Amino acid sequence: MDKHEIITRLNEITSYFSFGRILGYISFFETVGIESQLKHGQESNRDRLLSTEIDFLCGLWLQNVNLAKNWDIIKDEEIRKEVYGLMDDLHNLYRDSQDFGDLFVENYFYEGDLAYNWQYIKFAKEKYNEQILSFKLREEYEFDTTVIESTFNKIITTLENQIRKRINEKRRKNEYVCPLNLFTV
Repeated sequence: MDKHEIITRLNEITSYFSFGRILGYISFFETVGIESQLKHGQESNRDRLLSTEIDFLCGLWLQNVNLAKNWDIIKDEEIRKEVYGLMDDLHNLYRDSQDFGDLFVENYFYEGDLAYNWQYIKFAKEKYNEQILSFKLREEYEFDTTVIESTFNKIITTLENQIRKRINEKRRKNEYVCPLNLFTV
């Protein structure tokens, strides 16, 4: 399957209200207990989902859910396995791509806990230090490609601060936080 076909299938699956059970299973199996975490260390990537992948699936469900659409609970395990397979296929397509844009997506989305920031910065330096692109960025946008790492760190810090500030404001005012906003910036 190509990326478009995978996303189309994920959109279809997540349009079912029943997919909420799948999210529950995934969250339970991925996060419960040290025993589970140790077991995961022995599993292939195909049998694991990162927190960013789970967040992505939650966001798709919140975006696509139709409360009237359900499947029989007996299909849950089959659907759960299909979702793991689709997410692994999507990851592999990004990881194995020769396109720099896909490599950025792979590094940024699949890093899970910011552990790959160094790799994201490394690829950015390689991409933007290419002579023609570097010249164009400097001349047209006054962007110095030697500050890519500090720029990246400032963007991350700014986003984290904005999110923290919004959460604190909502808490102070006892305002409702829309679940969809938990998965999007």
